[in-house]
Amino acid sequence: MGFIPIFITLGGFVFLFMMVVNHNLKQKKQLFETELTQFSSTIKSLFNSSNGNEHISDVKSIKEAEALYHALKSNEKTHSEAVTAQKKLGEIRMLRHNYNKLIKTKPYSFVATLMGHHSI
Repeated sequence: MGFIPIFITLGGFVFLFMMVVNHNLKQKKQLFETELTQFSSTIKSLFNSSNGNEHISDVKSIKEAEALYHALKSNEKTHSEAVTAQKKLGEIRMLRHNYNKLIKTKPYSFVATLMGHHSI
């Protein structure tokens, strides 16, 4: 028998580790995108309630979300809702930071490059 069972066990461990890390990275990215979409819909509804004629496109990045937040904050009618939007934007920033930090961590960065994950 020799070393064959050891190599098979080691290969299985590496494979399972890669699958768990890949699933975790996908889950974190999906959570970030979901929160960003919810933030976008909340901002849209606030803008539509205050200004019925203004059309706002979907938010694709955090920079667009920050721009919408600043527009919401500058509007006098929706200034009170801007406080809750600021907390939500802070959570989104934290999710992005955690995802990017996890990708840069050494054992996970190897799996991220193999599976094609990039920073947000």
